[in-house]
Amino acid sequence: MERHVQEKQDLTTLRVEVELLKQQLKDLEVYLQSLDDRLQDLRVMVSALEEFSKVKTPANALIPLVSGVFVDGEIKNLEKVKVNVGAGVVVEKSLPEAIDLLNKQILDLTAHRDDVVREFEKGVKALQEREQELYSYL
Repeated sequence: MERHVQEKQDLTTLRVEVELLKQQLKDLEVYLQSLDDRLQDLRVMVSALEEFSKVKTPANALIPLVSGVFVDGEIKNLEKVKVNVGAGVVVEKSLPEAIDLLNKQILDLTAHRDDVVREFEKGVKALQEREQELYSYL
């Protein structure tokens, strides 16, 4: 009788672990997608700055105010750009410095993404192991 009770508790524990692992994997998938989106944004920014370096000044431009709303403007100087470095802090950088900064962010974020992928793979393996244990009870 006691063995049956213990098996029932083990089975319940395994079911809970499986559900927790599934939720953790879903959360990691969402997080990985947000990292991929951020990496794509950074790559687009680097590409835009590289293209910007080819622009002859002064040049006319549409300047976004809010999503879908623009004003006419003029680019007078491309030697320096303003870069948001986080926490609302904006610094002035040359175009090559700004591109280097963004490329470093890409490298750092890619390394972090790789770590998250490894965590995800560990979670998948743990889930498979728990599911195997669960099926062995059934």
